[in-house]
Amino acid sequence: MAEAASILVAFLPHILVLLFTGAIAGTLAGLLGVDGGALRVPMTVITAPLGARLAHRLSRVWLRRAFALFLAITAARMVPRLPG
Repeated sequence: MAEAASILVAFLPHILVLLFTGAIAGTLAGLLGVDGGALRVPMTVITAPLGARLAHRLSRVWLRRAFALFLAITAARMVPRLPG
């Protein structure tokens, strides 16, 4: 838990800048929901160390396969949204 707190403290200035500049501009343009951002930022800070640990435990081959699968799923979800 202390590790997560130290990461939060380290990234707090960046998080605040993004929240106050990007979130305000995005909200004014109707592009960003503040409630969604308020949930994403803490979850990202909490889960980033877990993802880093997992990435270091996996072999390079399995990490590449997992990333390729992620990209394939993302692309498959984007295809129906193409115009035309």
